[in-house]
Amino acid sequence: QVHPPCGSRGDLAPPSPAIRDRISWSERSHTSAAPRERVCVCEMLLPMPQAPSQVGPPTEYALKQRPWLLVVLVLQTICCVFRAVVLLDIMGAFIMMIATMVGWKAWQEDMHITLITYWGIMCLINGVFDAARTLDLAVHSPKPLLSAHEGFAYNLAGGVLLTLPVSALVGACSSWYLYADYTAHTLPHTFAARGAPGAPTAAGANGSYGSTLGPSAGAAVAGVAVPGAAGIKAFQGEGHRLGSGR
Repeated sequence: QVHPPCGSRGDLAPPSPAIRDRISWSERSHTSAAPRERVCVCEMLLPMPQAPSQVGPPTEYALKQRPWLLVVLVLQTICCVFRAVVLLDIMGAFIMMIATMVGWKAWQEDMHITLITYWGIMCLINGVFDAARTLDLAVHSPKPLLSAHEGFAYNLAGGVLLTLPVSALVGACSSWYLYADYTAHTLPHTFAARGAPGAPTAAGANGSYGSTLGPSAGAAVAGVAVPGAAGIKAFQGEGHRLGSGR
């Protein structure tokens, strides 16, 4: 009679009932883990507001803030380089580089409000995480971040840690002021052309579809005088059915 070699499945004793129950429970838990994980991922997604679109040239305030934005971007670029070289935080420097490149593109495109909004959101997220990281290091470190008893390299690393959240949060504040200025100049004209919220939709000066008041009312809301608009009535004339041959 030929016996199976030692260590093969032939000489293993069958598992006890307790072990079989544990194995079956483990298989059921692993089988049902995938749907539960997908549900958790779907619940963690948060809706983000749509960034405004640049219509026309930048505002006067945005043009005045262009040199200040240049200073903030130069500071963020320097911090990004020191983050990679001094702190050796490669992943953090890579994420910060992406945000800084979006800011540079917004500055190059004459203060493009859409890019400025995205840059400000990324700066806010990076600034909050960097501030939490710096606070955690300051609390748990046996030495202060800046010390006269330490060498130049130690103080340089501490200065970079303190400058990172400041540069990011300053960029987020600058983006917010630019966003508020753009919406203050854009939204009043939009609401004036569409009418007050809750009121019947009026056509604009060009007589857009969906009007219940006619082009004359839309011209009155927009503050534009249209000659002969008082005698125009929308949705008049004979209707035609498709396939009637007319």
